[in-house]
Amino acid sequence: MFSGRVDLLVAPEVHVARLRLERRIEQTGAPPSGLRTFAVPADPATRVFWRGRPVTGQEVLVYPRGSEIDAISQPGFDMYVLSFSEEVLLRASEAAGISNLDSLLDASDAFQVDSHRLWVLRQNLHAWFRGDASPGLRLGLPGIDRDLPTSLVRLLAGASSTRGSAPVPRMDQAIRQVREHVAAQPFDALKVRDLSRHLGISERTLRHSFRDRLGLSPKAYLRDRRLNLARRALRRAVASRTKVSDVASLCGFGHMGQFAADYRRLFGELPSETLSR
Repeated sequence: MFSGRVDLLVAPEVHVARLRLERRIEQTGAPPSGLRTFAVPADPATRVFWRGRPVTGQEVLVYPRGSEIDAISQPGFDMYVLSFSEEVLLRASEAAGISNLDSLLDASDAFQVDSHRLWVLRQNLHAWFRGDASPGLRLGLPGIDRDLPTSLVRLLAGASSTRGSAPVPRMDQAIRQVREHVAAQPFDALKVRDLSRHLGISERTLRHSFRDRLGLSPKAYLRDRRLNLARRALRRAVASRTKVSDVASLCGFGHMGQFAADYRRLFGELPSETLSR
């Protein structure tokens, strides 16, 4: 069952959210339209598999232009997501004396930043969400579209990219290949041994990669992906015209009892309850 909290603060040309998740979540979708989006770890212990590689709580993430969100967060995920208009970022770069902001942001999707400056930014964000921030960082007051983006731009200007030309580790390659293959045929009841054979990756490598990077087995990953597809279908369905068994079969589940048990374990309710709502 999903368990987490989202706090959202919005001002003209600025969106700031704090996202806290207590379960492992595969995050997909699109960032806010027309804004450049960044993610700042609210907790140094935060870990996430970001766009094909693991990143740490000392890295700031940049959402590439025109790209989908692509992340798998671990339990205890705690992240600030900051979105600014291009005009706000332009003013921030001018205030920070940085002339190459676009090339800097387009160079990477993850930056290792100065630990002290990150700590300062994190403390300011904590205070802002508690409501006791300085006037320049309080929502709706002068400075919200200046101080926060300027602090972020200065932080990134002194950072180093963690996405250089170094080879992608074999474990990360394996996970990426599996995710791409599953995305291409999401409703198929894929088996780990079949994936191993098709992708040319040993089952041992697959198991070790998923356990090390994501904290679950490839079998559990495949099952939970299909359970999420089933939930999405049930929530969109018309109850009077839909059978749970048909949705389960469409998503590759052949044993209704096991499907219902796995579904309840993951979402905290039976599939029939989801459909009835």
